[in-house]
Amino acid sequence: MQLLADRDVVHVVDPESEHLPFARREPGALDASPELKDLGNAPPGIVRVGSDRAVRVVQPDDLVGESAEVLVDGFEAAIRGADVVCCCTDTREPITRYEWFDPGTHVTSVGGTFGPEIDPETVRKARVFVEWKGAAENPPPAGAHELQGRDPATITEVGAVIAGLQPGRQNDAEITLYKSTGSGFEDAVVARVVYEAAVAARVGTDVAL
Repeated sequence: MQLLADRDVVHVVDPESEHLPFARREPGALDASPELKDLGNAPPGIVRVGSDRAVRVVQPDDLVGESAEVLVDGFEAAIRGADVVCCCTDTREPITRYEWFDPGTHVTSVGGTFGPEIDPETVRKARVFVEWKGAAENPPPAGAHELQGRDPATITEVGAVIAGLQPGRQNDAEITLYKSTGSGFEDAVVARVVYEAAVAARVGTDVAL
């Protein structure tokens, strides 16, 4: 995904921007689940994390990376007081509760392959953004567990925000949720990048089709 972001999206989303239309202008604390602990590889546009920003990570001691400034015990401890929450887990049930989020929090949820990662109340009350409205129109795994039964008209596609057709965050108090399910074109672009790298390195096996 980082290859795709650097190569194909950097001209659309300024990687030097201090914020994107979802996070507040001056985020102070970031909560990241284990798979997102390497913040240097996070897609551009979520938030720039400077040396003066606190980062809290929920993960076992033996997995702590250099980016983890504060290791916390449990999701509630990580979420409370965070300005940006990034979730990427293989949970079977929600790891969040609406009352844990402060007003104005931005939540990114990448996990949820096996079940809902974000609790129903947060999904219901937040402004929801997706790559495609099919996340609500299709059953998992193409669609998101959290968005099943949700009216697609009540969610906004990220592309429309980037293009300036729809607003992102509208005030500093609302909770915004980016529920990522991915989409087929991302797989195709990554496959192309890998293929070109293999050809350049002269590795791999030719297969007659």
